[in-house]
Amino acid sequence: MPVCYVYLIECKSVKPYPIKIGVATCPEKRIAELQTGCPYPLRLVSSIPFDSRGLAYEFESFSHSYFNYCRLSGEWFDSRKLKINKAMQKWDSIKSKGDPIKKKSHRIENTHGSKLETENARLKLKNWQLKDKIEKLQQDIDGYLDSKIDLYL
Repeated sequence: MPVCYVYLIECKSVKPYPIKIGVATCPEKRIAELQTGCPYPLRLVSSIPFDSRGLAYEFESFSHSYFNYCRLSGEWFDSRKLKINKAMQKWDSIKSKGDPIKKKSHRIENTHGSKLETENARLKLKNWQLKDKIEKLQQDIDGYLDSKIDLYL
């Protein structure tokens, strides 16, 4: 039975409707809490179950980074550019390989050997971080191009 959910809540304000990505043990209760501070109707679009609160927060954080190119404000994103299935595929791919950041960080902290081993681990971590930045830039470019295509259709 799921312990926690990553939810997507849509705000029916102006189109495109903004979507909030967050974590809650009960998305329906969370939507009621958010509704008290929002003058527009809110609707639960999706809730993704996780077996632990930690995993839910990891995926939420990953999603926020993955969709940074379409962030409107805080945890609110442009619904036109939000492709949650792509984020889930990327997440699954990363999790199936293990969490590279934690592995690399762990390796750096626990390397008591030569300075060369520590430097090698640091460079591998930096390489992974740069690859991640390149992927995010590609997403930004894709989002920008998608917005330009929409203007001409």
